[in-house]
Amino acid sequence: FPLRHFQGRAASQDIEEPTELVFDQSSIAVRDGIAKRIQARLRTPDIRFEFDGRTAKLVGTVATPRQRDLVESMLRLEPGIDEIKNELTVVSLE
Repeated sequence: FPLRHFQGRAASQDIEEPTELVFDQSSIAVRDGIAKRIQARLRTPDIRFEFDGRTAKLVGTVATPRQRDLVESMLRLEPGIDEIKNELTVVSLE
């Protein structure tokens, strides 16, 4: 919304301030942080995260379809990720 500039009288001028929120996912530290946060919550060391720009690819194995979907859902919450390629394989422990 425009900001109004007041000088003791009615606003005479609208000031537009552009706002852009940018997350740089190119940093290895940022990418490692994303992977570590998700792996720590799920305790699933058999997942590999690959990043290409704003696209993340999940590769590896999980125990259940629910876990596969959960990993993808958690990754969707990370800023700067626009697309996810979920190539996780469900491997039954039985």
